[in-house]
Amino acid sequence: PMRKHKLTTIQRRILRQIPEGIERPVKIADIVRITRINERTVNRVIRQLTAKGIPVVSFRIGENKGVFIALNEYERELGLVSYTHQKNEMERRISDVRNADLKHWKSKIS
Repeated sequence: PMRKHKLTTIQRRILRQIPEGIERPVKIADIVRITRINERTVNRVIRQLTAKGIPVVSFRIGENKGVFIALNEYERELGLVSYTHQKNEMERRISDVRNADLKHWKSKIS
């Protein structure tokens, strides 16, 4: 049998703001404004919802930027593009910091 996840009150409040399907994704700022929950918490709760199996993805292209619940493979893959770009950018940043010269970095800037 499928395991059911119990949602906290805050998780339910945020989930109610996330639309199903790509037609009208909601901006995090709008969720913050409507729920009066700060942005960091909203993002953390969205990660928690995803960890519970809710396919919340983001869309960051064109006018329809925001988060939504993917309803099909096309929407899932489209939503994962943003996460993949973000992951790649974070990996580059980690590499840059790891390779930075801790003693002489100041002498390398003008």
